[in-house]
Amino acid sequence: MSAPRLRWGAKGLGALAILFALFVIVGEGVARLAHPCGAGDALFHPLLSAPDGLFVDDPHLLRWPTPRLRATVAAPGCVIDLRFDDRSARGQSNPDARWLALGDERTMAITVDEPQTWTAQLAAHLETPIINAGVHGDSTWQALGRYQRYVGVIDLEQVIVMLHVGTDLIDNSRFHRQLQVHQAMAGAEEDAEFSPFERQLFHKSALYAWWNLAYPWRGLGPTGERWRAELLTFHRGFDDTRILPQTRDALRRLRDATAHNHDELLVAVLPHVLEVLPEHLDASLKGTSIRPEDIQLERPRTQTLRLLDELGVVTCDLTAALKGAREGGGDVVNPRIRQLTPEGHRVVSEQVRHCLGR
Repeated sequence: MSAPRLRWGAKGLGALAILFALFVIVGEGVARLAHPCGAGDALFHPLLSAPDGLFVDDPHLLRWPTPRLRATVAAPGCVIDLRFDDRSARGQSNPDARWLALGDERTMAITVDEPQTWTAQLAAHLETPIINAGVHGDSTWQALGRYQRYVGVIDLEQVIVMLHVGTDLIDNSRFHRQLQVHQAMAGAEEDAEFSPFERQLFHKSALYAWWNLAYPWRGLGPTGERWRAELLTFHRGFDDTRILPQTRDALRRLRDATAHNHDELLVAVLPHVLEVLPEHLDASLKGTSIRPEDIQLERPRTQTLRLLDELGVVTCDLTAALKGAREGGGDVVNPRIRQLTPEGHRVVSEQVRHCLGR
């Protein structure tokens, strides 16, 4: 190939590289302007934005937040301060606390400031300290285990468990298998769920974050698989015997344990984000073989409520309150990260207080 052609080829590649760089820069700017807080909500994916060292392994419950940890979750324009007490509960330890809150990332809530969590808001309204023992990814089985570790250590009076019908039904059916794998790998180095490069790119680039969160079924490793599993629970032909028995067993044992210890139990049922924001259904089904006409959005929740009624567990359905706030113009759920917003936490706090008769 002649020298002039090589020079023209090099110039062409250089021009393409410059255009690509400009595209990325403009796209990044647009992504950050598309939402307040520097697109921080898109970057606050709980798994990817969690600071290093947030969790320590547990042979029976998979993980605990690191005791006495002080850390931050940061995105452009947003910083969330995290603190955990001696028993790995979020917030400042209070020796007078007699109430215990359990649940997954919607209770732990590392995507909002501590005073904005539903547990902190409820505690402020009731003037009663509440231990926030929620842990990202927890199932009802793990909530039971965490409750049992508080028994005998703290003289509890009230236990509130937030059950998210989207993830908890799936997580309850998988917990024991996950625990077996975890125990079998004790002492071995487990594969990281996300590479350090992916964590940094997701954490720093709003454009990359929005691209992945706009299409939860692709990429993001196990997170995409979990999302597809959640969608299947809405299908009218889904075999409920694959997941409901494990949830029933976990709730029954939690009911019996709290009754044995004379602790009051309230299960707050949080609907799936798509039941609150049904306008996002069609977009969520893209890339799957599920047809919108086969979806019954209320199905997992109504089955869960029926199960709780059969078990005689005091229940607080959060659906109507969240839908009402949404219809009134409130931004209660972030559809991109499927987490409660600060307003959503406020609504949950008020509804739980109403259910408690306080």
